[in-house]
Amino acid sequence: MKIAVIGSGNMGGALVRGLVASGAVAPQDIICTAATQKSLEKLQSRCPGIEVTTENIYAVAKAQCIVLAVKPWIVPQIAAEIAGFIKPESQFIVSMAASPSLEELQKLFGEKSAIIRAIPNTAIEICKGVTFLSSTPQMQKSSWGEEATRLFSALGGVWWVGEKELNAGMALASCGIAYALKYLKSATDGGVELGLKPALAREIVAQTMIGAASLVKENSSSPDAEIDRVTTPGGLTIRGLNAMEEKGFTAAVLAGLRGGTIK
Repeated sequence: MKIAVIGSGNMGGALVRGLVASGAVAPQDIICTAATQKSLEKLQSRCPGIEVTTENIYAVAKAQCIVLAVKPWIVPQIAAEIAGFIKPESQFIVSMAASPSLEELQKLFGEKSAIIRAIPNTAIEICKGVTFLSSTPQMQKSSWGEEATRLFSALGGVWWVGEKELNAGMALASCGIAYALKYLKSATDGGVELGLKPALAREIVAQTMIGAASLVKENSSSPDAEIDRVTTPGGLTIRGLNAMEEKGFTAAVLAGLRGGTIK
């Protein structure tokens, strides 16, 4: 199957690099577009064999899967350009934009168009991502739905959800990447304050985060259960946790998640 990625910036580029790295799609079966040749050349240097062009209509004509990896406010402009060249019986659309909604996308591309909304995070680039997929019920049962599952499963975890749940998924996983990295940066700074060199502190915190997440996943346990295992009465860990909570740790996380949702 050939894939056209319309808009090969941060998310589009991450998608392409992940698909190539995973082997889910051969480079020669990927065609990418961008506003400038410079952006395309940069991506092509990292993914030799992919085809690049600044012509969206040309790219659409060569693919079965058309991925919209542009900013939300650019989607209507792209739709006006390419909608008339998409064949619903042999092509499907995957929108990775935070909006428009499925209903709005159907209006832009036509009621017969097969459309999936995908909300991934940037870790799809290294095949460690999280992607939420949503579509009309008919699409989920079609071969296009199976194909979308195959593609994004190669890039990490995939969850089909109702469209209303995409908002929560976006906050937890897409925005959540930045929130997790914010903790990594803050803890790294703390490590430096405690006397470690920055590179070492960053490596220690990153590995600790990987280990913590792996404990929960591999033990099928709750965070509370794993916290209890390292928290002894009167010990350093409980003192540190209480100090964080006094500074509003949980409240800050919840506020960030609420702030990262579309109102």
